[in-house]
Amino acid sequence: MQLPTKLEINPERGCLDGDHAMEMFHGKTVAEAELLFRENGLFYQEDLMWMGPIGFVFYFPAALAYLLSEHSAEDADFVSSMISLMEFRLDEENGDAEEIRGAFPDMLAFCRYTLENYDRFELDPDIYGDLRPKTQALIDRLS
Repeated sequence: MQLPTKLEINPERGCLDGDHAMEMFHGKTVAEAELLFRENGLFYQEDLMWMGPIGFVFYFPAALAYLLSEHSAEDADFVSSMISLMEFRLDEENGDAEEIRGAFPDMLAFCRYTLENYDRFELDPDIYGDLRPKTQALIDRLS
């Protein structure tokens, strides 16, 4: 798969969030993007939220690879934010659910791994609530 262009990462010129995603991710491979998530998963997940659909589909596997690595243990902020991000990308308001369909298998894997390894991330219910119902709802939507 070819690296996304600047326009595929940020199709909305003048969008500051898209511009940031483009600055951070343009020219990076999935492996290089995973290193960004290792550096600061919470910071870089926001770039996934505002990327164009092609950029999102290309770079979501980097977020999944980080989740599956030993580096994500106890990274509750990342997991919680990614669950919200996936809901956002699938919502009708955002309107790109069909365009990001190529990421559905990785999104599904993310959700399943989160449920199967929930305690690993130390998701304090006083801070995050119980994310299991939301995660299961995402699995149902993605299946």
